[in-house]
Amino acid sequence: MSIKVSFINLSSIDFTGKHKTLAEEGLKTDITYPGDFLTARTGHQTMEIDQEVLSWYVDGNMETWSTWMPTTDGGKTFSTEGAFGVKTESPLQFLSIGKAPYWYAGHIKHGHNGYTWDIRDGHDKATPYTWAPAGKFTVLATPVCHHKSIDIEVTITDLPKPMPGV
Repeated sequence: MSIKVSFINLSSIDFTGKHKTLAEEGLKTDITYPGDFLTARTGHQTMEIDQEVLSWYVDGNMETWSTWMPTTDGGKTFSTEGAFGVKTESPLQFLSIGKAPYWYAGHIKHGHNGYTWDIRDGHDKATPYTWAPAGKFTVLATPVCHHKSIDIEVTITDLPKPMPGV
């Protein structure tokens, strides 16, 4: 079972992140955590979790979370407006039988504490997802899903500037 979420920042805004993983104890699991800062224009971070031992027999039962907030002052000041997150879940599979991995798109609802997670499962899980534009940027997640893996590329870009006189 393998989960990979890549974050690419092409926008003019820096982002600060928080990350977490949970994995089944007793199975050899390799985890790569992303850094906590996505630099404007060139930032790239990846969270990856992969089970190697006994994956032909039993695997899964893994979760990851990555949340990002726009920041200024080199990460000292951040805003929840435009904050977004990606959460993945990989249910337990026995002899490759079981539910395929799926993911959630997260955002902070105005007036609420914490993230609201919208599940991307079934037919939706392989469909690209765009968060509502916030401030000067937009975020697009492009997933590639298989029965034993999920690979999501999340790209942050500046919103196009309106043409003068329009």
